Amino acid sequence: MNRNPKADNFASVTAAELQTFEHNLDRAIASGGQVLMTLSAGRTSANLAAAIGQRGAERLAAALQGLVVVRGQVVHAHRYLERDAKAMGMEWTLFAPMEDKDGSTSPDTPPRVVTHA
Repeated sequence: MNRNPKADNFASVTAAELQTFEHNLDRAIASGGQVLMTLSAGRTSANLAAAIGQRGAERLAAALQGLVVVRGQVVHAHRYLERDAKAMGMEWTLFAPMEDKDGSTSPDTPPRVVTHA
């Protein structure tokens, strides 16, 4: 197949931006989860009543669920974009290093390394 450098460049820029978007969503989800952990642990260690912060925690949990739903939509979009790029013969790995895609086609693959600060 004939290479189209402009199309490959477009695909590479899009892939890099999509990867950044996905990572930002993951960081936002982790950050929100940390806030909930701090809220729960802090309330307990400060010997505060269970009602303290409950409504705020509920809102935070709802916001986190919304982020998880958004993340799922981005994952679906990623699959469609990848499918289309493959069908058109685009090369989107021009900007290295890119994510290792081993196992990326199987849903809910556990991460290789998880750290918690």
